[in-house]
Amino acid sequence: MNEIITMNNFEMYLPYDLIDYIYSKVIYSISEELLKQIKYRYKIKKYINILRGLNINDKYSILYDILIVYYSLQHNTNYKYIVYNSNYIPNNILSNIVISIENDINYERTNSKLFRICVKYLLSIPYCHIKYIFKRNRIHM
Repeated sequence: MNEIITMNNFEMYLPYDLIDYIYSKVIYSISEELLKQIKYRYKIKKYINILRGLNINDKYSILYDILIVYYSLQHNTNYKYIVYNSNYIPNNILSNIVISIENDINYERTNSKLFRICVKYLLSIPYCHIKYIFKRNRIHM
């Protein structure tokens, strides 16, 4: 019975102490960027949960605010003193997003698609600006 030893079945043919030694020497390299994204997503988890609980109309309103902040940040180089301006949003971006979401027949998929788009933009906005988007009793942009 000559079986071929592969990566999937090598544990069956080696002693346990040797297997433990092999696994103790395996080093996984995780990119620095991935770690930053994981930490940042955890940091803004509270806002993502708030967004998850909103109805679809409120999500559209938040999406609009997120786009204003995102494109205002893209337009300005100084992140500390930003003037949020809706004129920075490209004309076709919001309409394309709305059309792609509204063309979906299933309401649940529509809602989750809108949520994913909001989170995608949130992950590329600095934390201090995200706090402003979700600030209570603020003047709408």
